[in-house]
Amino acid sequence: LLSVCLIGHSFITRLERYMQSNIHLRNLNLDRDLFFVSTRARGGLHVSQIEIADFLSFTNVPDMCFIQIGENDIGRFDCSRLSRDILSLSAFIHEGLGISCVIIGQLLRRQPWASSRDFNSKVVTINQLLKDGCSSLDGVHFWRHRGFWADFNFLCRDGVHLRCPRPSVHVVSSSPMHRYWRSVRSAILHYKR
Repeated sequence: LLSVCLIGHSFITRLERYMQSNIHLRNLNLDRDLFFVSTRARGGLHVSQIEIADFLSFTNVPDMCFIQIGENDIGRFDCSRLSRDILSLSAFIHEGLGISCVIIGQLLRRQPWASSRDFNSKVVTINQLLKDGCSSLDGVHFWRHRGFWADFNFLCRDGVHLRCPRPSVHVVSSSPMHRYWRSVRSAILHYKR
């Protein structure tokens, strides 16, 4: 059984809620005999707030971690410092805690009016720094989310979060939240042992 933990800010909190909305979305629709998916998330989470104690409280340390973090820190730190902090955290999770695979999710843009003027250009810079940094780290990988770069239609009214379909018996596979769900699922399948 491959244990996977999704860690991060409100994107992961909302992803968890989305997964619970339909039986076909739970556990990222991965075979429960082969995968166990859990989440550790809090809205507004900053890189510095990820507690190592959170990892030590695991009954069993997960085999893989997917991390979506950094967007809430862009206004507080310059690009190189923030990318260095995310890479250091990821390397510690891998080496210090013995989690064999850590996947860093690509940071996503916001509506220009929903954040600082230079937020989206910083996102592009940080993503490049993370991608470059991962290339020299063993067991730490950068994951590019596809389908979020042509425009801002993936964002809900707040200009920050992914649009999510209303709960329904049917899965709305064209929704931005489903696209994100599919991206995280693909990352897990891509980097599984």
